[in-house]
Amino acid sequence: MVAVLALVVLAATLALAAWLALKGGGPLGSRRSPPGVLRVGLSQPLSTLDPTAVTSPADRVIQAMVYEGVLVPGADGTLAPEPRLAETLPRSSTDGLVWTVHCRRDVSFHDGEPFTCRDVEARLESLRANPGALADSDVDPTTLVTLLSRVESTQLVDEHTLNVSLRAPFAFFNEALAHPAAVIARGEVGTGPFQVEMWDADGATLAAFDDYWGGPPELERVTIQVETDAAARIALLGDRFDVVDAPPPNGPFDDQTQVQSISAPGAQVIYAAVKRSVAPLDDPQIRQALATGIDLDALADQVYGGRALPAPLLTSPAMPGYADLPTVSADLRRAREMQANAGLPDGYDVEVRVDRRIPYWESLAEALRLQLEDLYVGGSVEALRVPLETFLAADPALSLVVTAYTPPDTFAALSWLADAPPPGGRNFVGYDNPAYRAWLEQAGAALSPAARETALAGAREELAADSPLLFLVAPDVRIATTSEVSGLRVSPLGWMVVTGETLVLRR
Repeated sequence: MVAVLALVVLAATLALAAWLALKGGGPLGSRRSPPGVLRVGLSQPLSTLDPTAVTSPADRVIQAMVYEGVLVPGADGTLAPEPRLAETLPRSSTDGLVWTVHCRRDVSFHDGEPFTCRDVEARLESLRANPGALADSDVDPTTLVTLLSRVESTQLVDEHTLNVSLRAPFAFFNEALAHPAAVIARGEVGTGPFQVEMWDADGATLAAFDDYWGGPPELERVTIQVETDAAARIALLGDRFDVVDAPPPNGPFDDQTQVQSISAPGAQVIYAAVKRSVAPLDDPQIRQALATGIDLDALADQVYGGRALPAPLLTSPAMPGYADLPTVSADLRRAREMQANAGLPDGYDVEVRVDRRIPYWESLAEALRLQLEDLYVGGSVEALRVPLETFLAADPALSLVVTAYTPPDTFAALSWLADAPPPGGRNFVGYDNPAYRAWLEQAGAALSPAARETALAGAREELAADSPLLFLVAPDVRIATTSEVSGLRVSPLGWMVVTGETLVLRR
């Protein structure tokens, strides 16, 4: 009995020591990472393991290691769907009404249960039963919700073959299944290379799943700790952390500090929504003057250290269906002439509200304020403290609202502007263009890739002719790591990628 009690005390002591280490109070917080352990510092608290309820990139970091989807965004840094739990990309019947999913035969869950197409069917039915649960997702779920609304039925042909019948063709079926909310999960149990040992708001511990179908991970463990201060996260690299997310735009990235920056073109686009129902923003010349007078290259350089791209639309080079469109060249003199021709040579006042969820929003607000002053546009530039829809619904205020949007594909990026205005839809800027809506409907119903791209091009042309938005910049998604860690990737959707395929996983 004494021996048993001693073992119990020893086990409890070791468990406490491991947790204290994760919190920074033990060896993991003060020394070089032990062999086979990757230490991750995240900028935001963890909130959920439910893929449907995730609202921040921090939770997606865990999700990407624990859960897998039938399809996933490409491993090459793009968002093009590629098979994961499916053997191949699903294909449709010639009329576009039936899509066939072929599931892998060598996959098991962390609890030892085999994965089959029954799990895919169950996941689809669960999402169909409650599509509203996706409303607050950090990644726009429009494509997935549209697919769910068109599913007529699912038919299990056998354990590894599933037919999905649609009421109407939907050309973005594969993009929908690659949405992160569509991963296969049984509570905290997934099929990914790592399984959850513990987690709470402050951190998590993930252990290697040795029966992973892609081969045992070469990392034994991943420890995650939340540190909300960006400077502190960088300072702790090599001491407490091996990799951190959301590093400062002008961090100490050089050989002397042994800190490396890894980035990918971000899918998040920062834009200004224009309230076009109140003068003078109801004048196309005034809107064009704003678009011409704002220097996107300067904003990208000043606010994001040059790690951002001027954005012509709500799309990114990482997206399927992206088109490399020119942005408006900044010309302050020409912008002032446009305002003068519109009868406002001395400018006007406008309320600008900047969404606090934007990375480094204070710097962006200040840089934008100075540029507007050069355009003779006065008024306040402050933080947005109420929901976007509430602010835009206020009649008296002339307003620009600077916020951000993260779509996973071109259909999601463009379709919300074809929606109804609130409360029935999400088109809060009141964009009303029947031709634009028709092009998007045609893109969704396309039966060939060529027809899909032609329709998307038509929609882009309509939007460019008189956009309800001023597109600003798309910042890179970045992580910082010590020089001893290699092979990490970063998703354009905002989280670091740690999988069995990366060099960092050498045990």
